[in-house]
Amino acid sequence: MSAEAQRYEGLWRIVPIYGPNLEGTIHDDEEARRHGFRRAIVGGANVAQTIMPAVAGRFGPGWIEGGWISIKFVGPVYPDESVREVAEPTADPSVMDVRVEAEDGRVAVVGRVGMGRTEPWDDAEIGTRGPERAFPGVPIGFGFDTVRFSMGEETVRLLCDSAGDFSPWFRSESPWGEPVVPPLIAFNPATAPQRDESRAHPVHEAGMNAAFHMVTVRPMFRDREYFLRMRVVDKGVGARTWFWTSEFDVTDDGGARCLTGRQKLKWFPEITAS
Repeated sequence: MSAEAQRYEGLWRIVPIYGPNLEGTIHDDEEARRHGFRRAIVGGANVAQTIMPAVAGRFGPGWIEGGWISIKFVGPVYPDESVREVAEPTADPSVMDVRVEAEDGRVAVVGRVGMGRTEPWDDAEIGTRGPERAFPGVPIGFGFDTVRFSMGEETVRLLCDSAGDFSPWFRSESPWGEPVVPPLIAFNPATAPQRDESRAHPVHEAGMNAAFHMVTVRPMFRDREYFLRMRVVDKGVGARTWFWTSEFDVTDDGGARCLTGRQKLKWFPEITAS
C-alpha cells in the first residue's frame, strides 16, 4: 500500500498449520469436525500475521513503535485453501480497514489497523453477557502467572513463512539494526496459560480465537527474554460458547513496556450454558 493509501491486495497463499500438541485442539481434524468445521483450522496468530505486509506497506516501521490493530475472527481458515489480505483506506489517513478473505469470497478476519497509542477497545459491554454463568471459578480480574518467553529465529521464521510474510525486518536487517519479532507473535505465549486454566473447567480443549487487539510501544528482538503479565477483563456466554477476554502487557528485562494486548478466546462448553 502506497503512501497515498490506495487499496492493497495481498498475494493468494495457503497458510499451513504448525505447532506441537495439536491433538484435541481445534487444529486437529477430528476435534474440529466434532464442532462442525470441515477440518482443522489454522491458528489465529498465523492468520493475523498475513495482515502485516499491508501494515508495513502503509505505515512502515513506525507502526511497531506506536500503532494498533483490532481484528475479529469471523470464519475459519483451512490449511488447504488460499487466502489473501485486503486493506482499504478510510476517511482517516491514519487508519485502514483490513480483512482476510478466501478464494471463494468467504471472509475470515475483519478489522482495522492504525497509528497512535489509543487503546482500540471499548469497555462498555464488559460484564454484560452473563459473566456469572461462564467459568464461575475465574472472576473478572483473575491474574495468571507471569510468562517468561523469548522467540528464536526458527519460531519467527515458521510464523512468517506460514503467513506469507517475507519482510526482512523479521529475518535479517531491520530499521532497528538486528531482526525484530513480529508483535502479533505475543498472542502465542499469552494463549498457553489460558489453555491450561481452561482445563479446570467444563469446556472442550478446542478453544478458538475470537478477537485480537494490540497497541505497540517499542520493538521486541529475537532471542531476548520478555515478560508477559495477564489478567481476565471480561467473560460471558455466547450463542454456542463460553468466552473470556484477557489483557496483557509485555515488558523487557528492564521493565520497559513493549506492547499491550487483548485476546478474546472462546470454548465449547461440555454442559449447556443456561
